[in-house]
Amino acid sequence: MNRISLLQKLLLSLTAILLFSCDKDFNTVGSDLVGEENYNMEKYIGQTLEAYNKATGGVQTNNLPVNLLGVMNNTTFGETKAHFVSEVQLASVAPTIGDNPVIDSVWVYVPYFATQTGTDDNGVRLYELDSVYGKDNKFKLRVYESKYQLRTFDPANGGDAQKYFSDEKNLVENNRGTLQLNDGPPNQNEAFYLNDLETILYKLDAAGNYLNSAGQIIDNNDIGNRVILERYTPGMWLDLNKAFFQNKILNASSDKLFNNNAFKEYFRGLYFQVEGISDQTCMAMLDFSKAKINIRYKADASTGSTTRVRKSIVLNLTGTTVNFLENSFSLPTESGDDRLYLKGGQGAFSYIDLFNKTELEDLRAQVASNKWLINEANLTFYVDKPAMQNVTYEPQRIYLYDIKNNKVLIDYNYDATTNSYYPKMSKLVIGGLVERETSGDKKAIKYKLRLTQYVNNLIKKDSSNVRVGLVVTEDINNVKSAYFKNPLMMSDPMSPAGTSYNVKFLPVASVINPLGTVLHGTNSSDVDKRLKLEIYYTKPKE
Repeated sequence: MNRISLLQKLLLSLTAILLFSCDKDFNTVGSDLVGEENYNMEKYIGQTLEAYNKATGGVQTNNLPVNLLGVMNNTTFGETKAHFVSEVQLASVAPTIGDNPVIDSVWVYVPYFATQTGTDDNGVRLYELDSVYGKDNKFKLRVYESKYQLRTFDPANGGDAQKYFSDEKNLVENNRGTLQLNDGPPNQNEAFYLNDLETILYKLDAAGNYLNSAGQIIDNNDIGNRVILERYTPGMWLDLNKAFFQNKILNASSDKLFNNNAFKEYFRGLYFQVEGISDQTCMAMLDFSKAKINIRYKADASTGSTTRVRKSIVLNLTGTTVNFLENSFSLPTESGDDRLYLKGGQGAFSYIDLFNKTELEDLRAQVASNKWLINEANLTFYVDKPAMQNVTYEPQRIYLYDIKNNKVLIDYNYDATTNSYYPKMSKLVIGGLVERETSGDKKAIKYKLRLTQYVNNLIKKDSSNVRVGLVVTEDINNVKSAYFKNPLMMSDPMSPAGTSYNVKFLPVASVINPLGTVLHGTNSSDVDKRLKLEIYYTKPKE
């Protein structure tokens, strides 16, 4: 096989060097003081740190940057089913269909995230899939016509942008066609799986025989001499019901196809419904904006002609889209003293109070009077390994943010580290990346988040002591927000008793991540793994 991984190895090596360098530079902050004979490095442990769990309830899932499709199962977080619905639009409006059109084939194709790793001896490209879970497992997939009109604007709220939420599946489930459209072989419906092979369309004669470049019939095993017409990277390929699209598209009156406003009213979309098979996990992250429905057909070359010509119509799965999430997970507790439960999608998050008012005032006084210089502040979250023992997929990263004001912490803006080869590994200094075992199943051990500048400003510049939120994240570079279906009422620990505020948002990068983890809380029975706020500082020797 002709492997093309040399460049990838080089980039990975350079990335490793960059990450090492960044980490080294960060850990030597204040080294000009640490090394001086007149200063000591010491550590302060937060005394009033508190952390709590909270279930998200329904979350906004329309028009996400990527979508989930499939089923995830584990003993800790139960079963999650991710369904999807999308509007459908004509790639070219007002198509000239022709006389006596008859469909040859129709399919929908949605590419996976995949990286080419080489080619085999026949020139077939080889790929490795990304953002998939349970590649060797299966789930049931059924595609229906959606008869529910997805709106862009909400007439009930003054024409604001329409919001759809993860728990509103019945809007579409109760307004769909009864004909299952993906009626091809079982691997496209009742036993669907994630295929890492590219799809190649070859030149055939009328009888379905393969042809070489000279137009001669060749043996079915002579792959190298086939004529390639089209090739598609690995993706979800579903053959669709020809009779439905013959009637819906080719036999439609011209006013239905005149523009996409008329078309979306006529053909309201496709609904992808999933069902689990024997507690298997099989789920993919997909970019449906790249999805295409291809309708290939023949029509008369002209009115009255006996000559038939090949034609095609392409439909895009663009416009309003919604991910529906069904989840059997129930948050065990909202106290959070012992364990913190984080789960993406319609799941759970944590919120953290770093200091109470008394401790913060005392700490400010100590820092000022003793001339402390803060070098680092961090939170280290240890994974509850027994709880996660049978969970195959664990989050790669967790993320800390200002939950009251729905914005990043200042450390995020100070962190300029980037990774062009794997952007999700950017923002190295603030951390949050999982630390794993180096052998066996390489289970998660802990996550470490730095909030040095935030704590420094809090103590030395009298910044506001805000409550911070903790979530799993799919992409550290995406700090946009999604709405909670029902805003959460929270008390303000730094304000007079009874003061509260509404929390309306959570990070959208948490919504698109299907994974979860269980972390030790502030009062875990395992004292060594309790969540702690650690502040490293230097002070003059007495």
